[in-house]
Amino acid sequence: MDAVLVINADLGPLHRVSLKHAIRMLRQVAEVHEAEPDRLIGVYPVPRVVCLVRYVVTKWRYTAGPACSRSGVSCG
Repeated sequence: MDAVLVINADLGPLHRVSLKHAIRMLRQVAEVHEAEPDRLIGVYPVPRVVCLVRYVVTKWRYTAGPACSRSGVSCG
């Protein structure tokens, strides 16, 4: 397994990270949502999915961007 799914506090998917990064996230900002059965890395279960403890606002993801250029010319 090479990638771990990261989900937001509202259980919406955000992105994937490496297993090493996911284990580092478990120290402060995430908790295991789904894990590999009977597999541990130190004191942590091997995660398949980690859930962020606090909600991350992702509104910027769904915006279309600027509606016009600096000179006022329409971009679309």
